[in-house]
Amino acid sequence: MVEIVFSSLLIGLLTGTQPVSVEISPAMRTASVEFVLDGATVARDEEPPWSAVVDFGTDLKPHVVAAIARDASGREVGRAQRPVNVPQAPAHLEILLERNGLGAPAAARLVATSVLKEKPARQTLALDGVPLMLDGGGRALLPRLDMKTAHVLSATAEFSADAVARADLVLGGEVAEEAGSKLTAVAVRTSGGPAPTVESLRDALRGPAGPVRPIVVDTAGATILFVRNPSSTEAWSTLGLGQRDYPLKFDPADRFGFIWPVTREVEGGSARTELFESMPPFPGKSGNFLWLLTRVSRPGDPVAPPYRFADAVAVAGMQACAGGTRRAVVLVQGADDEDASQLAPAQVASYLRSLSVPLHVWSLHGSNDPRWKGEQPEDISSFVGLQLAVNRLKEDLAKQRVVWVPGEWIPGQIQLTEKARGVEPLR
Repeated sequence: MVEIVFSSLLIGLLTGTQPVSVEISPAMRTASVEFVLDGATVARDEEPPWSAVVDFGTDLKPHVVAAIARDASGREVGRAQRPVNVPQAPAHLEILLERNGLGAPAAARLVATSVLKEKPARQTLALDGVPLMLDGGGRALLPRLDMKTAHVLSATAEFSADAVARADLVLGGEVAEEAGSKLTAVAVRTSGGPAPTVESLRDALRGPAGPVRPIVVDTAGATILFVRNPSSTEAWSTLGLGQRDYPLKFDPADRFGFIWPVTREVEGGSARTELFESMPPFPGKSGNFLWLLTRVSRPGDPVAPPYRFADAVAVAGMQACAGGTRRAVVLVQGADDEDASQLAPAQVASYLRSLSVPLHVWSLHGSNDPRWKGEQPEDISSFVGLQLAVNRLKEDLAKQRVVWVPGEWIPGQIQLTEKARGVEPLR
């Protein structure tokens, strides 16, 4: 039964100390909750509301935070787990079950969180396709169920047109409680020799609990996200005069987009969240590299600098990883691009490596930026320089492969073994 869920959002890029809380079904008779970060106990609470302050450290990297409910004897009676600093939807929904004195499911309550609002505009819950009546707290009584038969609870929480969360739960029968099997995309880079296949990678992957067998090796289109000054003025003055004859076309199967280094604030009750503005990826057949750099600007009224380039690169890395495709992030630097980011460039570069998202730094003014030390900015202040940079990006993407494996894993948990041949980790 799912009787303990996180009520903290835990979405976005988290470092340092953060409040973490859970909600627990009263029937569990919980005496304490142990909070665990990456396998190590970091806090304990002995009375509701069940919460703690967890230190995620100064390094920006993926984590797994867990909450373990224990009874008065110290026996574990429930557990919830949530990945942090990994791609997640802007809204999250959990179904919290309540049992009667006989241990049978008696009620269900929806726990919904979103980066946009504290409460959803609309919630639904259905049992085997039949809608259930929810009260003001998102709780519904369940009819008596034949637990020898599988029953499906399906719930939705709508915050906006682009922030809708869904949760499904299976009760009874000979099936697991949570419906659906999940797959995780593991990105690798070829290192010579024959192209990797499912058979050649059969003994090449290992997870925390042992070997992991690949399901498919994917070479579908890539996702490339650019971070650049919201205005294309400098790129146009540097490169725009020869645009008509410039041949650098996108791969038609790839998708390209922008994460602008500009944020907007959204509020919901006591919560305030900053969201980075973006341009949704478009198909490669829509244009070419020069057009993208010199003609595409952030829509709307101009926003005065300074901008948050490093922070936007971190967000772009998370979004590039989320699609489960071959991927890259490209930072395009201008001559006067002052950076007001909260994260340091070295911190962000390390984070992208932990996500297996390659970072390419292009410079319109041709000089190295000490803030991105080690990333070797490429000079695109001339057509020849841009062509070389584009060719290196395409070569990087051509060597990438996405291996789909069963289970739900965070980046870094699936490692290559000593038996891996012809592939290496993607960084």
